[in-house]
Formats: sequence, structure tokens, C-alpha cells
Amino acid sequence: MSYSRKPGPVDESHDSESASPMAPDTTSGDSGPVGMKGGGGTCGGAPRLSGWPRSIAWRGDFPDEREERPPGEDEDAQIHSEAVLDDDVSVCRSDGRFRLGSFGVRLRVVPDDTWVVRSAKSDALLAHEQGHFDISGIDARQLMNDLAALRADTTDELQRLVSARIERSRTEAQAMSDRYDTETNHSRNADVQRRWETAIREAIDGNHALRPPA
Repeated sequence: MSYSRKPGPVDESHDSESASPMAPDTTSGDSGPVGMKGGGGTCGGAPRLSGWPRSIAWRGDFPDEREERPPGEDEDAQIHSEAVLDDDVSVCRSDGRFRLGSFGVRLRVVPDDTWVVRSAKSDALLAHEQGHFDISGIDARQLMNDLAALRADTTDELQRLVSARIERSRTEAQAMSDRYDTETNHSRNADVQRRWETAIREAIDGNHALRPPA
């Protein structure tokens, strides 16, 4: 299972680790949108994606090993991964319009909401949770590219566009993750699980959006 928190407004928190997923840090900024620095700097540098792709592991990524499932759960593990904007997000002007300048997107695991039933750990279950992590990563990569392509006439408009795209990313990633769980029956349908793993690998290697198996 993968889980995404319901986000609040991007300016609710001054702590980049506790802020809403993918929201920029709000401790810096002058004339630009909340959490973004500047409004007329030099544009340059490609956006950065960190924390993915990589292989997850029981040790290190699943700090909460439980004796039994939490109440109401029908599966044996959960990974909560989310994309966040790096703290240092700048705004620049290009051809008379505002866009994001230097920025990065980072995929992280939220340890307080990631767990596994100790007796249920297996290679098959870990592979299923890897699929959830990779679904989040594929969406984070698309988010990074889409944010880099945004253009606006004002910094306020740019902030609205960024926030809307981030919200859409969360919704789409969660919907795809839910579909993955439903179709694989939380990894119990081995044949469907293999087909999803193939589709995920093709999306990673081909640098394209995830195309769920037919």
C-alpha cells in the first residue's frame, strides 16, 4: 500500500520536513510567490530529481516492524512515499514571463507512516512495495518536468499554477497506487503483479508515464 497525506495550503508550515508534501519551504522569499525566491533572476540549470530511482529495503525504509496489522488493515505492509520540493526554489523571467528557475524535487519515505508485519516479510511483498515507491517516483519525475514548463505573467499566477500541478500530482499518484493494489490484490495475484512490475520497469527505463497493463 502507498499512502498520500491530504495536503494543506503551501504556506501553512515553516518546516520543510513537516510541510505539505511537495510544498516549498516558506522561510525564504521576497517579491516572489510563497516559498520562492526572487522574481527576476537569471534562468539556468536543469531541474533536479533526487531520492529515486533506487531499491527500497526492509532495513532502513521500514523502521516500524509490527507483530500484527494495524486495526482495519487487510495487508501486511505500507510504504508512504511522497515528493517534496527542495527548500531553495527560485523564480526567474524568460521571454517576459515568470517561471521556476533553480529547483529540485525529492522523493522521500515518511518513516512514521511506513510499516511491515515482521512475520510477513518476503521478497514478493517487498517487490510489491517497491512498485508503490516507483509509482510515486514516476509521478515525481513527471511533476518535475511539468513544473519546469510552467509560465505565468505574474509571480502570484505562477504560485497558483505550481500549487495546482502539485495537487494534481498527488491525486494522480494515489489513484494509480490504489489501482495497483486493487488489480494485484495487494501482491496476492502473482501473474498480475508481474505484469505491473513489467509496466513500471518500462516506464522507468523509457522515461515515460506509467501505462498500466491491460
